[in-house]
Amino acid sequence: MKHWLKKFLFVALMALCGLALVGCNTTTTSQKTTKETKSEKKIVQKTDTLEGTWELVDAPITLQKSMILRESNIDAYPYILEDFAKFNPKLIISGDSVEFKYSLDYTTFFDHLYDKVAKNVMKKEEYYKAYITRLKDNASYFKVTKMKVHPSKAKYTYSLPDGRLDEANKTISFKETPSLLINYSFGTTNLVLDKMTYQYEWKGDTLILTAEGNTENGTYATMKMTFKKVLK
Repeated sequence: MKHWLKKFLFVALMALCGLALVGCNTTTTSQKTTKETKSEKKIVQKTDTLEGTWELVDAPITLQKSMILRESNIDAYPYILEDFAKFNPKLIISGDSVEFKYSLDYTTFFDHLYDKVAKNVMKKEEYYKAYITRLKDNASYFKVTKMKVHPSKAKYTYSLPDGRLDEANKTISFKETPSLLINYSFGTTNLVLDKMTYQYEWKGDTLILTAEGNTENGTYATMKMTFKKVLK
C-alpha cells in the first residue's frame, strides 16, 4: 500500500511538472509573439506617414546625373562620385513643412581637385583660401538657404528650410534648389537660387523625388533622388 501510494504521488508530481513547463512555454511564446507584434506595429507606424527623417541613399547616381546635366566641372568628375559616395543629406518632414539639410567635409574632394587643376599654378594654401572665400561669397547670395562655411577648414553646414509638402498633388517644393558645394544642383537647372518642385513617389520606407523641366539650354531633363526613412 505504501509502495503504491509513493508511486501514485510520483506520477502525479511528474504530471504537475509537465503542466507547469507547458504553461511556462506557452507564456514565453505568448510574450515573444506579443513583442514581435509590437515591433512590427512600431515599424508600420513609422512608415505609414511621410513625417519623419529621410536619408538620401543614391548619392553617386544623383551626383552623376547632376554633372551630366551641367556638362561642366569635367576635372572634378573622376573624383566627385567616389569622394561623395557616402553623401547622405536628410529630408525632414513635419506636417506640410520640409527641410533639406546636411553637414559636409569636402577635404578629400578638395585635395583631388587641387592636384588636378591648380598644383602647377599656385600653392595649396593659396588655392585652399581662395576656394573657401569663393564658396562663402557664393553662399551669401542665398535668400532662404542657410549655408555656414567654415573659415579655415573644408567643411560647411547646409539647410534649406521652408519647403512645402502637398499630399493632394504629391509634390515637395523648395524656394531654392538643393545643391552640393553650390556648383552641383539637384534640380533640372544649375540656377540654385530658383525654386524647385519635385513630384514624389512613396512606398513604405522609400521616397523618390523627381524633378522635370528644361535645363539652362532649353533641353528637357529629369533629376531623381531616392531616400530611405530613418527608423528610430
